Amino acid sequence: MICRRPQQACIGNRLDCHEMVSRARAPGRWWHPANALLLCRDCHDALPSLVQQLAWKLLHDPDDFDLNAVNQIKGGDPVRLASVVAMLRIIFGAP
Repeated sequence: MICRRPQQACIGNRLDCHEMVSRARAPGRWWHPANALLLCRDCHDALPSLVQQLAWKLLHDPDDFDLNAVNQIKGGDPVRLASVVAMLRIIFGAP
């Protein structure tokens, strides 16, 4: 589970499987483990940008992190790994 709150705060909260790139935006190609985040309802309702979602995915679910797959699902301008790493630095307060 990937949440921005301590996990004990999410215990008992309903879990949602969130598609980072929605079915409506990518019909026929949206389902891929790299495109999914398991979140509690509170975190799901307060979702940030795709880049931050990808940073959370890399941090908490590295086995299913696949930026190329998400970019193929998304189409258009690709998200760059440098952007995801920069977001991780922001999350951790690193320079």
